[in-house]
Amino acid sequence: EPQHLAKHVYDSRPPHWEVLSKDQELIHQSFFGWLIRTKDPIFDPSTFTMMDFNIEQQGHTQFMYVLPFDAHTALIEPTRFSQDKLCQTNASALLESFLASFQTSYQILETEQGCIPMCAAGFDTQQAHTNVLSTGANAGKLKPSTGYSFVRNLRDVNQIADSILLNQTFQRKKSSARFAFYDRLLLEILHRTPQAGKEIFGRLF
Repeated sequence: EPQHLAKHVYDSRPPHWEVLSKDQELIHQSFFGWLIRTKDPIFDPSTFTMMDFNIEQQGHTQFMYVLPFDAHTALIEPTRFSQDKLCQTNASALLESFLASFQTSYQILETEQGCIPMCAAGFDTQQAHTNVLSTGANAGKLKPSTGYSFVRNLRDVNQIADSILLNQTFQRKKSSARFAFYDRLLLEILHRTPQAGKEIFGRLF
């Protein structure tokens, strides 16, 4: 049988969400976007829109994300927080409605779609072998209530690198119980009363 030898092993496989306990909410952050080029200069390339909730909610919590590259080019994508994933048909209708207000023609250059799990389940990040480490979602680096992970992953890998340079055993600190509670609470609200999501996020912003 083949043998794999390494000083350090990093396991970035996604967690097994299907084995969650009943008290853990799992909802999806699903999105479908267009990279477009418009005839008129309708975008401000110095500003991006993280969450615009002024789109039709359709009984869910939904927002539009707008990332301009220049005055004529931007990635725009509706995003939904729900157990029911946003389909291409609904997303296209939201995109067309959003662009209609600008009264300009446009060309779709590319499309993208994806789905990010949002769950406040705790993960046992202690490994059977000290040189095997889970990373990414399997290490709890997805922010449960937003699905964002870049900054959390960056901090994590920097700490891993420091531990290697210093020849120290890497140990993660436990997340704050207070913020873990906030995450669980928001996910439960988004699951049970999704129509409240727009107001909640508006107040947070």
